[in-house]
Amino acid sequence: MRRKLVVGAVVVVVLATCLVTYLVSVPEYRTTLLVDASAPGAGFASVAEAVEAVAHNAGSGDVLALRRFGGECGAADNTGEVADEAAEVPGAVRGLTPSGRATLLSGILAAIDDFSGVYPLRGSRRNRIVVVSSTGVDACTSDQAEVSRAIRDRVAAAGLELDIRVVGHRVPQGQREPLERLAGEQAVQAVAFTEDAAELTEQLDKLIVPDSPDAARISVTAPPEPPAYAFVTQTRLGVARGERVIAEVAGEFTSSDPEFTADRRFAFATSAAGVAVVDVAAGSGRVVACGDCGSAVPVGGSRIAWTGPARDLVVLDLGEPGAEPAAVLALPERRVEDPRFDPLVLPPKAVAGGEGVVLVASPDQPSVYGGPDLLYLVDLDGPVRDLGVTDANIGLGTGTAVLAPDGRTVAYAGTWHGGACQEATSVIEVDAATGAPRTSPVGELPEGGGSITRDLWYDRGGRLNAVYADWACTASGGNSTPRLPASHWRLEGGRWVLVDPGPLLASRPVGDDARVVVAGLDEYLRVGTLYVETGGRRTEVAAGVIAIAVAD
Repeated sequence: MRRKLVVGAVVVVVLATCLVTYLVSVPEYRTTLLVDASAPGAGFASVAEAVEAVAHNAGSGDVLALRRFGGECGAADNTGEVADEAAEVPGAVRGLTPSGRATLLSGILAAIDDFSGVYPLRGSRRNRIVVVSSTGVDACTSDQAEVSRAIRDRVAAAGLELDIRVVGHRVPQGQREPLERLAGEQAVQAVAFTEDAAELTEQLDKLIVPDSPDAARISVTAPPEPPAYAFVTQTRLGVARGERVIAEVAGEFTSSDPEFTADRRFAFATSAAGVAVVDVAAGSGRVVACGDCGSAVPVGGSRIAWTGPARDLVVLDLGEPGAEPAAVLALPERRVEDPRFDPLVLPPKAVAGGEGVVLVASPDQPSVYGGPDLLYLVDLDGPVRDLGVTDANIGLGTGTAVLAPDGRTVAYAGTWHGGACQEATSVIEVDAATGAPRTSPVGELPEGGGSITRDLWYDRGGRLNAVYADWACTASGGNSTPRLPASHWRLEGGRWVLVDPGPLLASRPVGDDARVVVAGLDEYLRVGTLYVETGGRRTEVAAGVIAIAVAD
């Protein structure tokens, strides 16, 4: 009898201990953070930084898990839990590499199922799923309304009380409707949108960190993303950030440098099929027909402009959903009276742009090399300023003409071609108000030789920069011998100062401690390899690159 009493007492003590352990281990708050790790991964660096920051702020007695989505439609591995406690989250999110399609629905349904099991224990006060989406849609579901229905049905079938919140990070305005519909159809409790790492960190902190004494709040500010940069090869326009290409558009690119819109939201370049455009935040690309426009330039905000077939200036707002190109004004007509031609009207082209203005070059006469050009500075509101005739017999194009950031100066590379080897270039600055030119040769032209300015740009400080090379010619004027390799120069105090001896085709800073540079040149094709350079270390990004631009 005594043994039975002892055994009974032991059983009661064990059960009581298990019950106490259970009650003590039940978290008040349990959260699953579901992040979009689909390709191309635009903005994923800021997502990772924000997630890492918030994980450090999580309450020590609460449960924070990390799940990712992104992969092939219908594949078992298109979503997966990568961390089941807050301490593991920073390392897990840093280890993610965006890939595959945006399998948003698969990720949410799997996250709901995570709460359906016995363990991990559900929170006693709140159970929440926080979704971070960069695309706004489920790539595997044609009917986005089905996403809402599937979420509601799964929660109901599991008999759960779940709070589901969605954060659209850097989702373009035109792609937000599917996420907003999730809240409108009561599939989720709320949807918010963020544009940068700081906003995302703040939003996640509100959703994940409970207002409790246990929350170890640490003020962590996610660093800003490095600027995006664009490049063109003969067959593609690419946009990259850091060491990774985040988007590409295929095409035939032979005579157009890449550009960014003034608001840095879009990169673009003119191809044989039209204007190729990349939405930097969304990582998506498209081609806008422009009627053999030749070149397009940024004119403020998300707007770009080009010259149309009717000698008019055409403007398109890339950031306005459904916007169509619209002719805004007619350009001056240049008629050539020459007995060799029927009265000839020479076509103009947009070669540079600024806030509300376009620099237009129109051939002054029929020419084998395209120049000289008549220069006009055209205000989108109507006034046209005649800046005179270029000092060159080679026509201008994008990359060889630029507007100063303050709009007071136009600069172009004036090049005269004299023979098979002989060619001379100078940089000419023109006062935008008066048209008065000022010529400044970058280097001393070798006697009987040639020179070329391959790139021309103003930096963030308003200083004019150029990539310049020159060479000596043989006595017959044929083959050339390189004298000064393609090198980076900057105009300071009225004289050109060598910045980088090269050889290089282009160079731009990205942020405060890195640059992108096109080096390893193929002189015959005039292309090179694009690198990101940090602390003297170069990482290859793309080969066969013709030109670059930076969203700074």
